Amino acid sequence: VLEHYGVPADRYAEFAILRGDPSDELPGVRGVGEKTARALVQTYADIDAMLSDAATDRPSPGPLKGSPALRARLLDAADYLDAMRKLVPIKSDAPLEVWMGARDDEIVHELAEANGLRGPVQRLRAAIDGLDIDSAAGPYGSTRS
Repeated sequence: VLEHYGVPADRYAEFAILRGDPSDELPGVRGVGEKTARALVQTYADIDAMLSDAATDRPSPGPLKGSPALRARLLDAADYLDAMRKLVPIKSDAPLEVWMGARDDEIVHELAEANGLRGPVQRLRAAIDGLDIDSAAGPYGSTRS
């Protein structure tokens, strides 16, 4: 992530929230592209610090200092930023049940379409299909029927 996007892996979610990510259907902040998002993430400790600096009349040195338009766009997007910070980060401690039933591609397709998640679901399917599920299942046996 650092090599490809110029931000640490633990800050990628903020980067994606700011610049947007069409594959995950994140709109991003209007007028913030990859370069600006990278500069913001590299300059500020977190989105709260960005918003705090954007709200001042005298922002600290960095991408917001000479750009009242960028400050205004960030402040206009405060509700979006707040909502996405709760939604986008990956939860690594979520309980996981091993399910051994057959995959119902039709219902997965319907749910993905209904919730605007076609891209992420397609990537998940491709990742799962690329796994050697039978040997990766461990003591639980096959996850396919």
